[in-house]
Amino acid sequence: MKNISELISGTIWNIELSTSGAIMAIEIRDEENKKVLFSIYDLEKEEWLWKNIEFEEAWWINLLAIDEERLYLNYFTDEENPQSKKIIVVDIETKEVVNELNEFKEFEKNKLLKLPFHYVEGSVNFDKVAHFVEQHCADKTVKAIDYLQTHSAIAISYYIYNEEELVNFLLILNLEGEEVEREKLGEGLSKVGMQTFFQVNNCLIAIKNKIELKIYKL
Repeated sequence: MKNISELISGTIWNIELSTSGAIMAIEIRDEENKKVLFSIYDLEKEEWLWKNIEFEEAWWINLLAIDEERLYLNYFTDEENPQSKKIIVVDIETKEVVNELNEFKEFEKNKLLKLPFHYVEGSVNFDKVAHFVEQHCADKTVKAIDYLQTHSAIAISYYIYNEEELVNFLLILNLEGEEVEREKLGEGLSKVGMQTFFQVNNCLIAIKNKIELKIYKL
């Protein structure tokens, strides 16, 4: 399994996919310098179209959506009053603002996007998967599990305790149940996340420690 890793210069705050699922936009927030950066990755060509692009508004801006040709960004007032001031439309190729909108109509959800099932501790499905993880990895799973079976792999995101803190692992197996990857996605956690990975087309995508993009080619 091919594994693509990319360290990001800031906290990965949001990810949006184009309608085809071929292009992925990433919102990166740099708390220390109070600026927001945007990167765009082509999942099919395996190359960056943008890296760490900034706009006139440095901080009060966030990612709304992306299509095959344009990026949609929201300028807002402040964190306590996140009212939209305007929506700018940016041409991906030229990186130029080509339009401003007063409102944004949500795109149709990407039908190729697959999110994992989220099982909480105590449920029947949690117990089944947790038992498998314990047999396979000798890890005592707690709190919650994200589970997804794709056309060629099984992905399980699970948590264990390290003293009083949580550690999150991503386990990827082939359909025969043989381990392909086992990655620590986070540690020192106080709570579990929801949908800690997702699949689009032939890619499984996860975020490690909020600063590293992980792409597994299925």
